[in-house]
Amino acid sequence: MLTITTCLVVSCDTCCVVLTDPDSEGTLHFTDEAQALAWLRAEGWHVIGDGRGLSCRDCVARRECSRSGHVFTTWFDCLCGPAREHCADPVNGCGRSYSWCERCGKQTTRTPEQEVA
Repeated sequence: MLTITTCLVVSCDTCCVVLTDPDSEGTLHFTDEAQALAWLRAEGWHVIGDGRGLSCRDCVARRECSRSGHVFTTWFDCLCGPAREHCADPVNGCGRSYSWCERCGKQTTRTPEQEVA
């Protein structure tokens, strides 16, 4: 038996990425608009009105960071060793530190000179 089924598929208006199921990595399908909009709002998407405008969590985070600045909290020392090209000191490492924005995931680096300044 062949059955035609209509469903909704969601994509971000900003980056055009199609919403996928994190478990199966397949495209998520919704039976109606109300179900889709409720799920999107619960998952941190920015929904304008009745779905006229949709932005995924990543785009919402990038927009917020460009407006308010990044949220860098914990700094981690570089775990470089002699095999790393940027490492000038094979014993103590390069002295660089790394951090990631808790909101958008952007990575940043600082050197010992930047920490003193």
